[in-house]
Amino acid sequence: MHTTPYMLKRSIHSKPLLIIREAFTSLLPIVLVMNILVLLSGLTSLLDGWGLTGIAAFNGNEVNRLYHFLIPLFLNLSLSTLLAKEKELEQVGTLLISMVCYFRVTGFLSISENSDIISHNSSLLTSLPCTWFALSLLHYLSGISKLRLVDRQKDISPRLQKTLNLIVPGLLCVLCFEVIGQLIHWFISSTILSQLTQTLPDLQQLNAIPELILYKAISQTTWFIGLHGEHSAEGLFHLLKVFPAGETSPFQLKAFHDVFMNIGGSGSTFAIPILILLTNRTNQFKSIARLSLPFSFFNVNEI
Repeated sequence: MHTTPYMLKRSIHSKPLLIIREAFTSLLPIVLVMNILVLLSGLTSLLDGWGLTGIAAFNGNEVNRLYHFLIPLFLNLSLSTLLAKEKELEQVGTLLISMVCYFRVTGFLSISENSDIISHNSSLLTSLPCTWFALSLLHYLSGISKLRLVDRQKDISPRLQKTLNLIVPGLLCVLCFEVIGQLIHWFISSTILSQLTQTLPDLQQLNAIPELILYKAISQTTWFIGLHGEHSAEGLFHLLKVFPAGETSPFQLKAFHDVFMNIGGSGSTFAIPILILLTNRTNQFKSIARLSLPFSFFNVNEI
């Protein structure tokens, strides 16, 4: 098929969104596994309530909190792997460098002087730009010939050459993120941020209905640009409301939203696959819709 300049230009412009979509798709196995664990925990708790004590082998709430806490890190790892492949960087080393950059600039995980592990809330809205910038910077630095430790040599494997040539660019990339992290820390601790936050509505004082409307606005906007809306909105609320790491209900009407707005009520989970099955003539979309219907009963709409 002949490729016109317009089609090529559109393909180039849409490629970042395609990579983001693939990154979220790569998370689907762990999303389903952890949701199934939460479901099984509910079933074993039900048996425990019937007097069959000792059957509940794991705590679904703990699994759920762990899942919500690790989602930004999962996205960092998934997106780093895809971008490393896209930019032809050594994948394992690139993934680890990107993860360190993410930890340092967001404070997602750190170790205190007493060797205690300290965790801070993060979200997809911080993980995505941080990972993308880290990989872009690493790719740019890797393209500078003066920063390469090994030139192309026939007696050294290409994989080893990529690994060695990643050392200096990786060091510069991490140092750059250290500087960015210090600047962010300075900005947060300065009076400038406090003056800006005074002009914004206090989320701690919002009533339940305006809070839910704000949540849905953020969720639908991020869904529209290709991000996972629910995780993005929850992550932002965790950051703004300073909720503990792993807390899964950052606003009051969480249960109402999940049951009556996602599954029932407006039917946002069921609407898309049903409409595809009724109106779309493309077999590929219909196959995906049929596959997603059973998961929709449990409000798993990633497919």
